[in-house]
Amino acid sequence: MDRIVETLLGLEGAKHKALIECDAAAYESHVHTQLHLLDSGFDLKAEARKAPGAVTALSTLLRRNTALLLNLVSTSATFALSQQTGYTSTGTRQPSVEPRIAVEA
Repeated sequence: MDRIVETLLGLEGAKHKALIECDAAAYESHVHTQLHLLDSGFDLKAEARKAPGAVTALSTLLRRNTALLLNLVSTSATFALSQQTGYTSTGTRQPSVEPRIAVEA
């Protein structure tokens, strides 16, 4: 697939916008799209060699989005509740197991 790195960069930009706007549903949608794209079976290494500038931009945006997401999960109920699900390797949503609290008397 041509321009896969640029496509991933565009999706990461969309995730950044969703994080800034505190739009958990849009963020999850873009994550799902990225996972599906990454599972498409293309040679990401070969495509990355063709676009080193885009890979650098993607790396920078990934780090920024990770920091934003961690901040939002720790401070926003919307993002904390939306993170109750995870994703399988095929990109499908999978509910997480509820955390259990053990109390000793």
